[in-house]
Amino acid sequence: LAAAAGRHCLTFHGAGEAQLPGAQACWTVDHGRDAVRDENWRALRAVAAAMADYPDLHLEVSVSVHAPLKAPVLLAARFGFHDLEAQPVMLRLARERATAILRALVVSEQER
Repeated sequence: LAAAAGRHCLTFHGAGEAQLPGAQACWTVDHGRDAVRDENWRALRAVAAAMADYPDLHLEVSVSVHAPLKAPVLLAARFGFHDLEAQPVMLRLARERATAILRALVVSEQER
């Protein structure tokens, strides 16, 4: 599993990127750039395949985000916070990304 996961990295849109279609773009594994989206799904399929080979294996998904002084307005508004409440906004973003990863792993397993 370490070998499968170690070759890949998931990439998300940054919350401060210009012209995001919406806040959800910050946590979807279906990145707006085709090459990035394809790499995300390759990584997810590799982890799902390794987990299928080891059904007793448990997976913990952990996502870290930096805590800026101000949260991106798009995210703060989506989550019901003020942009000066950066820590809870970024924690919520991390949770949304982890949930998106878990959901994508389920989809990857169902496609097998």
